[in-house]
Formats: sequence, C-alpha cells, structure tokens
Amino acid sequence: MKYFEKGEIVYLINTRGEDFKVKILDRFYDHWTRRWYYVVTPVEFESFNREVPCIQCYKNKGEEK
Repeated sequence: MKYFEKGEIVYLINTRGEDFKVKILDRFYDHWTRRWYYVVTPVEFESFNREVPCIQCYKNKGEEK
C-alpha cells in the first residue's frame, strides 16, 4: 500500500455524506490495533485534528502524481 506524505491534500471517506478534503499532518502505527493511521485536518473548513485509519484516505485518479 502506498502511503501519503505529510502535507498532501487527499480526500477522507465520509460515511455520513460527501467525502471532503483533508491535509495529512502525520502518520503513525498503532501496535494495539496493528493499523496505520493518519492525523488529518479539514482543508475547506476549520475544525479539529482527527486520527483516521489510512484506508479511509484516497486521491482522485486525475490528481495523482
């Protein structure tokens, strides 16, 4: 799996509606759950930072390098 780097703008899968853009602040591994997580913050509106599983973030095909 390819992981995104700090500072990249990606989309976060929103289970309650439309996906939205977030900025990757950091990435870490949780040994308890055995998963990689991103620390993200929304781009289009001010909010708080959130830890989300890496599998919830993606880039549109047209936006990939």
